[in-house]
Amino acid sequence: MFFETEEKWGRYFVTELSDAFVLAVLKRAMKRKWDISFETPMSEGLCYQLTTYGIPILSDMTEIYKKIELKGETTASCIPTEGKAGTGFSGGVDSFYTVLKHKNSRFAGHDVSHLVLARNGAASSSETEEIARSWFDASNVKLAEGAKMLGMEYISIWSNIPDFYLEDFCGNGCVIVTSAFIHAMRKLFKIYYWASAYQADILSFKEYNRILDGGFIEPFTVLLVSVEGLRFYHSGAEVNRVGKVEYIADSPEAQKNLTVCGEENARNCGSCVKCLRTMAELNSIGKLEQFKESFPVEKYLQNWTGKLAYEFILDHPPFTTDIRKSMKKHGRRMPVSVWFKCWFIYLPYHKLRETFKRNYTVRKLYYRLHLDEKSGRKHSEAMKERRLAECKRKRR
Repeated sequence: MFFETEEKWGRYFVTELSDAFVLAVLKRAMKRKWDISFETPMSEGLCYQLTTYGIPILSDMTEIYKKIELKGETTASCIPTEGKAGTGFSGGVDSFYTVLKHKNSRFAGHDVSHLVLARNGAASSSETEEIARSWFDASNVKLAEGAKMLGMEYISIWSNIPDFYLEDFCGNGCVIVTSAFIHAMRKLFKIYYWASAYQADILSFKEYNRILDGGFIEPFTVLLVSVEGLRFYHSGAEVNRVGKVEYIADSPEAQKNLTVCGEENARNCGSCVKCLRTMAELNSIGKLEQFKESFPVEKYLQNWTGKLAYEFILDHPPFTTDIRKSMKKHGRRMPVSVWFKCWFIYLPYHKLRETFKRNYTVRKLYYRLHLDEKSGRKHSEAMKERRLAECKRKRR
């Protein structure tokens, strides 16, 4: 396992501690009930938190994680740091909110100076190394430009950590795994803002389809990975999703660079749940047309009731609830046609689509007719092969 970045950032890598690698493998180890042994010492504070609180609570409150042991020496020695503040920068709503919230604030020592893009497994494009590289390279070009507009330093960190989780998906783009990247560069940072997915009251250890949504336990895990000299903050937990959208809507940097999709080309496809959600939120506050450089706005507005109906089928609370409340707050009436399309058009369509996309013959025909391109979500050859292989396995 490795972390890789530009040479100029190399001097900030921590080789004196095992912290980064223990955090990187922790979730799969707990799922498989594997103890973790480390030869290089682990920081005492982190080992204490994981052993005393993290591992017992996660194993007791969930079915997928099991109790394991961390075996090795610990140290209380401090790591020297340049004391910078950083945050993850995917170009999405949560990250843009965190960046703008901590830019030229009244607390100068807490202002963000460095933006980080890490291959942590959060993006859907992590399915194969080829797809991941394509997404990573395209994102670097776009996000580096955004960082320059914001007047901040930009760091990209490549890793093979997502490959380790391919056979045991654990929602690995979460706080625990992502914090490994920051612990690896602990000589640079004293503060790291984790851009929250939900408000703080979301805390829940409930599993869906044997997957624990990392966003639901962020209020717990953000505190878990903080150590002396490196503090993680749960940024954005004080406001709901629409509140974040309102905060960034008038930012020229966000209007030009907002990227929520995670597609290979680092552009918004305009048809996935994340794109539909964000366009619905922007439309609910009357700011969608300001984002024509980021989204296919005109196409959306031509059938916004249908797009909204489909978003309600694809998405879940609190996002859908927030959109409805925002429309009411801003005096935008919810047409009856939205609910009609929800239940009588898009729900049956979605059920059929979910069934057919697992069928090898149908998916092969889908690619042969280039329907992926026509729907706005063109798949690379590597992704096509992977999807077809998945269908074959299920067919057997």
